[in-house]
Amino acid sequence: MGDSSGSTAAQAAQMAVVHSIVEGYRATKYTNYLAVAGFALIMADYLHTFPDEVRLMWPGRMTLPKAIFFALRYYSMAHHILALMYGERTGLTPSECNARFQIVSISTAAIIVTAEALLFLRVYAFSGKNRKMLAYLIVLFIAIQASAFFLLYKFLESVKFVESPFLNMICLPLHLDSNLLAYVFTLLLLSVIIVMLIMVWIAFQKQRNFNSALLTIFYRDGVFYFICLSALASANIIVNFAAPAGYKFLLVQTEADLHVILSARMLIHLRAWADRDPHIGGLPGRGQIHHSRGMLTSDVEGAELIELPCQEIKTVHRRT
Repeated sequence: MGDSSGSTAAQAAQMAVVHSIVEGYRATKYTNYLAVAGFALIMADYLHTFPDEVRLMWPGRMTLPKAIFFALRYYSMAHHILALMYGERTGLTPSECNARFQIVSISTAAIIVTAEALLFLRVYAFSGKNRKMLAYLIVLFIAIQASAFFLLYKFLESVKFVESPFLNMICLPLHLDSNLLAYVFTLLLLSVIIVMLIMVWIAFQKQRNFNSALLTIFYRDGVFYFICLSALASANIIVNFAAPAGYKFLLVQTEADLHVILSARMLIHLRAWADRDPHIGGLPGRGQIHHSRGMLTSDVEGAELIELPCQEIKTVHRRT
């Protein structure tokens, strides 16, 4: 009788493990499908905006905003190849799964952090290159990103892979502390909220200047960026706290992809507006800016999200 009960319990435990693996496999497949869809979206956006990139971003000297733009645009494609190598490979050992998972996770985090840096640069530009604002933004950026990377490190430590009882299985983590990942996205949401509040405060301080089309576009794009990224960060927080175990990574890659697409499009949008306007800074000539220090910049150097708003603010002040 005792042997029969023990055998039944063992069979039930084995069936529970098999069911867990099947559910994890299904959830991981959905996550991989979404990642592939994200890659398709990245490529479609790239092909759609490539003519504008050639026309607006390629000419002129290399600047920090331009370097970030190219890094995001082209590294995101390489990143998706890394993600596919992890997500679709089968028959890997637990140590191989863990190594590839860590590489993809750090790569995803690097994309998001780089896009966040571009967002902070936009706020610095929107402030008119205020040095106190720059110092505050640097401290804020380092504090948030350092905290996020620490939590990510602890999360990666918590992820455990084991040998699958089935042949040719994709990598499935047996254990992870998804709360730590939720805290990472909470910090990212906090970062976006703080940056948006700063932009609102600056806009309130300079509200009489908002007859400027450039400042209006700058602010409007920032609000759209805030809404999209806040929604995705909130969704990732909810998923990591409440979703079944296999679905914890469902929207992580989507957030990274939209970071790339939105930041690149905002930069191109800003340069496209400046290229169309014949009177930026008060001088005629398509896409030319005459800076207050006397330097003539042709074709809006380096998607000057730092130079353009600052110059426009000065121009508006002179008009008022």
